[in-house]
Amino acid sequence: MKHFLCALLGVSLLSLIAGCGNNSPFKAAEKAADAGNWKMAMASAEQAVKNHPQDVKGLLLLAVAADKCNQREIALHAALRAVKLNEKDFTAQYTLGRLCVANEADRAEGLKHLIAAHELNPNAVEPLILICNTMQKMNHQQAASFLLKLQNFEGYNANADLCNNLAIAYMKKGQTAGAKFIFMKAYNLDPNNPDILLNMARFFETTKWWRLSGNYYRFFLQKAANRPEYRDEVSAVQQRLNRK
Repeated sequence: MKHFLCALLGVSLLSLIAGCGNNSPFKAAEKAADAGNWKMAMASAEQAVKNHPQDVKGLLLLAVAADKCNQREIALHAALRAVKLNEKDFTAQYTLGRLCVANEADRAEGLKHLIAAHELNPNAVEPLILICNTMQKMNHQQAASFLLKLQNFEGYNANADLCNNLAIAYMKKGQTAGAKFIFMKAYNLDPNNPDILLNMARFFETTKWWRLSGNYYRFFLQKAANRPEYRDEVSAVQQRLNRK
């Protein structure tokens, strides 16, 4: 079974649990997490951290489990403790950054930790994608330079998120043909992704392909209407379509 932290953090299981020793509550938390029992995982991780308060791996497991249980403050506190214990830990920096950027008020702080994670492991895709997404939401001046780094990853054209972000970089540079080509790659890889649909709609609107723009805005609404994290974008698109 693929370990839950492998999928979530993009790092190996062995690197995550190294140093945990015979921490039985940690093992129980890990087992519960693998079974999808996040409430049990959180309770066991809290006990593990109580027993071994300096264990970065235990703190990260608590952060992930608490996040899954919608206990944001506990998750943030655990991840922050992990970073303070070891600023050179890639997973700690990435976890704290990921948690922070999920909240608009904490995006600047989260971006700092994501960049730290990227500097610790430049070959990891996950932090770079989050950096690009966050910078775009913040209209950050360095967004374009980070976006263009995506084309350095081997096999980027098989990853919908990478293609989506790289297409935005081409669009910002005014390379319309390249942007359209890569957007279509992203769409073909993941046609139900609301972010890709919304970016394609905006691209076609900018390039004055009005019919295609309207179509992709409507596709976006179909996929995002019942997802609360897109509430603001859905409202803006509905208003935009109603004006046309």
